[in-house]
Amino acid sequence: MRLRDQKRILMAKKAIEKYNNDENYRFLYEHISDIFARLLKSDLEFLNTGQIDKISLAAKWCPSLDSSYDRSTLFCESVARKLFPYDSDAEYRGIEEAHYVYRVRERLRKQVLIPLRKALELPETYMSRRKWDRLPYDRVPAIAMKTYKKLFFKHDPWRICSHLRYLKRTVKPKFNFSRLLPHEILSLLNYAFGEEIAEYHWRRVVEDFSSKGCFHNCISIFSTAPCYNFSNFCYAFSLLTSEFCESPWKGKVAVRNASFDVDFIKIEGEDLRSKLKTLKSHDFICVRVPEILDKVINMALECNLSTDKMIKKIFFFTYSGNSTLWRWKTNESESIRKKFEMNGYVIPDIVCWNLRFCLIPTVELEDDVTFIYGCSNDIFRVFLEGDGNLDPVAIMDVELSVKVLRLIDGDVKPAMGYIYEVMDKAKEQIWKNFNDVQRRYRPILRIIETRWELQLHRPLHAAAYFLNPKFHYDPNFVGNEEVRVGLYEVIEKMCPTALERCRIDLQLEKFDKAEGLFGKEMAILTRTKKQPGPRNLNAKKKSKKKVIEVEESKEIVDVGDDEEDVQEDANDEMILQDDEDDNFIDLDYGDDFD
Repeated sequence: MRLRDQKRILMAKKAIEKYNNDENYRFLYEHISDIFARLLKSDLEFLNTGQIDKISLAAKWCPSLDSSYDRSTLFCESVARKLFPYDSDAEYRGIEEAHYVYRVRERLRKQVLIPLRKALELPETYMSRRKWDRLPYDRVPAIAMKTYKKLFFKHDPWRICSHLRYLKRTVKPKFNFSRLLPHEILSLLNYAFGEEIAEYHWRRVVEDFSSKGCFHNCISIFSTAPCYNFSNFCYAFSLLTSEFCESPWKGKVAVRNASFDVDFIKIEGEDLRSKLKTLKSHDFICVRVPEILDKVINMALECNLSTDKMIKKIFFFTYSGNSTLWRWKTNESESIRKKFEMNGYVIPDIVCWNLRFCLIPTVELEDDVTFIYGCSNDIFRVFLEGDGNLDPVAIMDVELSVKVLRLIDGDVKPAMGYIYEVMDKAKEQIWKNFNDVQRRYRPILRIIETRWELQLHRPLHAAAYFLNPKFHYDPNFVGNEEVRVGLYEVIEKMCPTALERCRIDLQLEKFDKAEGLFGKEMAILTRTKKQPGPRNLNAKKKSKKKVIEVEESKEIVDVGDDEEDVQEDANDEMILQDDEDDNFIDLDYGDDFD
């Protein structure tokens, strides 16, 4: 037997031993394979009905058969068994187990992975097969184009150059547009041959916001330096807002001139790189709110502007901890307001955003000026997707999501049993903040729910929420159908025999009515004081039984060290990331990447 075959057999044996002896590993393994099987099954339905745009990337991230990841975990076999169970086809009856496994693995490859990957037209498929001349560049997402562009120029220079020239001269070319934030688009200019890609995406962003009427007649002022994070966001947003203004504000930005007075200067340049160079050539120093408002009203009077062409909103960006430059004195405020009203104008909304404090976003409202502290890509995305309205409540809703994430990562409380309750309350608070107006809170919930559904919304969280005495005996407890379905899914998963499930159901009835030990005085007093945690009552036994037992005020679920599920989405992401290099994308990049 060859050495390679011996190594493969040894890897398979280790995978089987790990699966049989480690309950935590087995639970995570089965959970991840369930996710892949469910997604692949739905993707096949989308493929058969022609709904290609709804197909997920499960086929991309699923390991290829006989890849290094598959050999070390036997993962493809697990997915194949769930897609094609033993009793799903008559041809499997009467055959040996080894033949059954071989057939379902081949079906996974031929009937699932190959058709789905072909439909997705993934660039990695062509790259791994060295078919550079057939690579469909119009299907390459923006981030993939940014990552692989050096390889494209190395192996297929003529076609990639032709494609970039096509993007440059075409107003609305066919392209797989993966939304990049404005400052991420500017970062493309730092790469070789990234200018054409950046120009195209910049046009798309401008067209998108312009069609929605976002940031109409808004200006931005900032003080920044190249060393700061998010300085590119300030540059990018200033360029964007200058595009959406009417004359005399269009294509201009506010700076301090040689006499240290506030002035609006024209952004020179025909392309994105030259415009950015113009911005960086000026000194941007924080100006006080009264100064910019005085300049705005004076320009409006000089040009005899109508009210519809007046500036509607002014954004101040800074990294300085000193916010006194933003505030104005009472006499200044009254004087400027009177000047605007006397000439028939409405004073613009003022938003002052300090990007220095990044831990938790906070919002203050003082003298009709909105003060925002903190920054992150998620906040910027909500800010840009909010139809041009930077609602302070939206930033506070992002803070609610941050609190949920800190609960998951923190050590004060175990996330299991708490995250479900916290997430529901966060959503309810968001609805209240926006007076239940769906149009206003939809962009925020879209971001939150995507991560919640894909990463954290698990039956085990619902079960732990139901079984947590602190929540269960609360008058506001929500034990709806979704929660109970999650609970019973966990019970069915962990308890293979009907007898065990019946015993558990009887205990749940006592728990629900606070009977037996649950009704004892000690249990009642400690419902909100003890923190539920997993307990292994049979640690010395290697039995596969999952015990659910009641003991006063503690959590009544013991599913064999299921605390590992808290780390599930992180482990899931890590495993899938590792698979990219070792399995499906079998590329030898060498020194092609920096």
